[in-house]
Amino acid sequence: MHRPCDYRALAHPAAFLAPVLERQSLSDEAYAQSHLSRTRGWFHAPAGMATPPSDPPRADDSTVNIRRSVVLRSRQTATDEQQSKSVWNASVPVNRLPPEILLEIFQVLQAITEDVHDVWMVPSSYVFWPRLSHVCRAWRDVICNSAQLWRDIHVKGDLQWVELCLSRSREAPLHIFFHSGATLPDACDILSNHRHRIKTVVVFDTAPDTVSCLTQFFQPSMPMLEEFSLDAFNTFSDATCFSDSDIFPLLPALHTLRLGYAHIDWTSNAARKLRVLHLRDWTPPDDHLLSLHEFLSALQEFQALEDLNMDFAFPFETYNADGVRDVTGPIVTLPNIRSLYFLCPSHEEPSSPDIYHLLAHLRVPVSAKLHVYSQTQDHVTSSGEGGYLDTIPQDTDCLPILKSATTAQLWKQGFDCHCGEGQLGVDLEPMGDETQRWAYTPERAVDDFCTLFAKSPLVELAVRDMRYTEESWAQLFRTFPSLSVLKVKNESPGSDDDVEDGLLAALTPTAPDQATDSDPDSDDPVPLPNMRTMQYKGEWHEDTLSDLVHCLRARAARGVKLRKLTLRMFGRDPEDADGDARHESLLHELDELVEEPMVYADIPRPQMYL
Repeated sequence: MHRPCDYRALAHPAAFLAPVLERQSLSDEAYAQSHLSRTRGWFHAPAGMATPPSDPPRADDSTVNIRRSVVLRSRQTATDEQQSKSVWNASVPVNRLPPEILLEIFQVLQAITEDVHDVWMVPSSYVFWPRLSHVCRAWRDVICNSAQLWRDIHVKGDLQWVELCLSRSREAPLHIFFHSGATLPDACDILSNHRHRIKTVVVFDTAPDTVSCLTQFFQPSMPMLEEFSLDAFNTFSDATCFSDSDIFPLLPALHTLRLGYAHIDWTSNAARKLRVLHLRDWTPPDDHLLSLHEFLSALQEFQALEDLNMDFAFPFETYNADGVRDVTGPIVTLPNIRSLYFLCPSHEEPSSPDIYHLLAHLRVPVSAKLHVYSQTQDHVTSSGEGGYLDTIPQDTDCLPILKSATTAQLWKQGFDCHCGEGQLGVDLEPMGDETQRWAYTPERAVDDFCTLFAKSPLVELAVRDMRYTEESWAQLFRTFPSLSVLKVKNESPGSDDDVEDGLLAALTPTAPDQATDSDPDSDDPVPLPNMRTMQYKGEWHEDTLSDLVHCLRARAARGVKLRKLTLRMFGRDPEDADGDARHESLLHELDELVEEPMVYADIPRPQMYL
């Protein structure tokens, strides 16, 4: 016998809770009026119905007006009926919703709590349907009779839970998540009779016998298995390898493979059909390493590959048995590739790391996303090697985004550029003694970035926590004169207005009487003549605002007035009456120098300052 539904115990979704609360605070007429334009019921009239005027014309002797009046009144009646139904639907308790709507809500809840975007992260929470099934009888009926809610099975210690899910999922495709290497063998025995409907297997925790148990579990075949993820950290074997001789032939539908502390046989015929391949944290024995040429030849056969992730798991060596470095190999073209991620271990030759030679042999479509995270050894930091030009080939045939990027973001030892769906991101990290300063200076990084993307038509640039000199800013503006949007964020502790001084000095043109912007031979053109939007976030300095006024006034005098200006600043003393008056005066001047109303906000100090 189920207890009566307690409406106070129902976890109303926001979409239903808000109208209920609003209904309690408004009269019937006010509530109906507030929902006229934005509420849609589940039993409403067809969408797109025109809303009639509140005062339709009165009928007269004219036939046209009479007909128009009848039509308008008919529409008014239909609209009133639609509004009435919408108001009623909005106030319906959740337990009285149609089963189809409840099921839709539950499926959305399931998708939110079981986001496996990062499959290596063990989910901190997921929906426990038995608990929700005790809310009320309506919820229980929907939950217990909806097979699709029971297809995600998290295997921990209680195997009775596994049996319950198998029973209620009926013939729905299954997604299995093993959280315990200790219970995995027994769970595999229970699941073995349902292997024909398993689509996903994710193993978060392993034991020394996990791989052998899974191999037996997959036999004689897993015809529907499409995704397999295994973290083999506790298998105590660096040689854990998946090849044609063991698991691959048992999984004919497999297209996604993610392995941690394990690897694949790159010459496997079955592996070549993979669309997603993620490998991480694997230190291969010497007898498993390929030469760069062998690896590239094998990779070329993966023509279906869409997503390749190699996280500290490079399967090749660039030195031969005689200690001679060989970086030759075939050019690899993967027509379907859309995502590439390389996390590269530190290299003894930072001026010529393995990742550079790997990328030099790839042809990455401009629509693909490529991210490179590369480490640099501490003992070479004094030379500044391992920078952007040492890591990324300056070859537009290899990386067409180098000549196509439209937006870019720069930060300390890294950048991120986009062209539509395409992306190139680079993060560099010096390894070793943190107190030793890497000789790869911000000025050198700017120079390398400009060299790499000199052919790109950048229109938007964002710079984060960088103390560039005036010359570095000027170099950026000369290299990318088509920039129309400039965003600068400076939240690093200990910042002063020197950063803004260099930026604003580089943006400020000479006075009109000293240079003629219309003269194509002018030696002093306006920096960033197309810039129309500027955003700045950083510490408040009175000099920054006054310098910005001077900069924008000089630009406006040369005919390049700013359209939008957004300032978000922290650290201003609101108790300083004199300073506050000067502040307001400067804001007023800035507002007059911008075409659209300027946006200014005092914001709290960033957490790093506290």
